[in-house]
Amino acid sequence: MNFQAYCLIKNGYKAYTLKMMSYRNSHGICIYQDKKNKKWNAIDYGEIYYTSANSISELLNKIYPGWIAYDLHNPLTDKIDKRYISSTKMYLKNIFFK
Repeated sequence: MNFQAYCLIKNGYKAYTLKMMSYRNSHGICIYQDKKNKKWNAIDYGEIYYTSANSISELLNKIYPGWIAYDLHNPLTDKIDKRYISSTKMYLKNIFFK
């Protein structure tokens, strides 16, 4: 469970634990949607990244460009709510596996 996301949900925010994969590593962060402007932000290693991202994919492109895939986990159940595959992965797949 991600404590940051859990606290945000309990205070009325839309928040998730995001587990992302990139070429060299994987990492988990807390993401949440601002109540006022509906933009997505991230909390990573205690630092808050305020962005003008309208979507979770856009948020990741701003703070972790080059991501390949990510899973959105519900911090209350730790179950995957959604899995995303980036255009970067599809691009690499088309180069190497055609």
